[in-house]
Amino acid sequence: MGTKEKPSQSEKDAKAQKSRNEIAAKTKLLAKTVAKRPSDKGKKLAGFVQLLYRQWRADKCGLRTGSLTFTTVLSLVPLTAVSV
Repeated sequence: MGTKEKPSQSEKDAKAQKSRNEIAAKTKLLAKTVAKRPSDKGKKLAGFVQLLYRQWRADKCGLRTGSLTFTTVLSLVPLTAVSV
């Protein structure tokens, strides 16, 4: 009916070696693909930095941070006078 012979040890070893070779080949391909990506990441990062800079300028964040700093320093004078 369905009598299958069990594979011999050498057949098992050959199959395991073939599997290891396939995994090694896929790993090398993946490593090559990943090695190419930093340039893509660099482009994305540069675009993101440009976007941040444009938004910083459009929202006048430099003016706001200067104003906040000035107000904070100005409020420290009375706080220092009261605490002394």
